[in-house]
Amino acid sequence: MAALIERAAQPNITVQILPFAAGEHPDLGGSLTLFTLPDQPLVAYLEGSRFGSVVEDREEVMRRRESYDLFRAMALSPRDSEAMVRAAMEDWKAGRPPRT
Repeated sequence: MAALIERAAQPNITVQILPFAAGEHPDLGGSLTLFTLPDQPLVAYLEGSRFGSVVEDREEVMRRRESYDLFRAMALSPRDSEAMVRAAMEDWKAGRPPRT
């Protein structure tokens, strides 16, 4: 968790946590990476516990981008995300169950 906080301090990295308290989301249970390259179309990469796939279809990529935007809107701010990570670190040190 300390490494996550260190990386979040870099100017090109933004960490936002979507806590369980935010509720369910249609894309819950996997990861989404959006690749943006100069002069290239946006590409999505989806990954779950048993699969990984590259999405290049423009309409599907746009749906994934909308999903990503919704995740960010539901997530904590970068400052609140860092506070949540620090609180989890303190809970872990003290042997308490994590706050969600």
